[in-house]
Amino acid sequence: MRTDGGHHVQGSQSDILRGKGEIAMNKMNKKQLLRFITEVSFALDDIALYLDLHPDCTKALSSYDNYQSMRTQAINDYVNMYGPLNKYQVTDNNYFNWVNDPWPWEGECNC
Repeated sequence: MRTDGGHHVQGSQSDILRGKGEIAMNKMNKKQLLRFITEVSFALDDIALYLDLHPDCTKALSSYDNYQSMRTQAINDYVNMYGPLNKYQVTDNNYFNWVNDPWPWEGECNC
């Protein structure tokens, strides 16, 4: 997020991705957490492309490990709070929970 002056808003998800904030995923709502997962996943893809050309870059390898850890934690938090994101996360406890929420064309997807 940015203010009109182009400065980063303190504690935004983008600041967290840049290492300027603490991760407080348990304080994010469903939409914020899903956006955070998407942003971290994008960062991982971007770093992986860089590592294809620079496989010995220790800074990039460290960043990749850091983002991978954040992504794993965020996905685990999301699944525990809101249900599975994909078919591999379905368990006996959350089986078909998604049918209980409104569908996107119903105007409220709760995401």
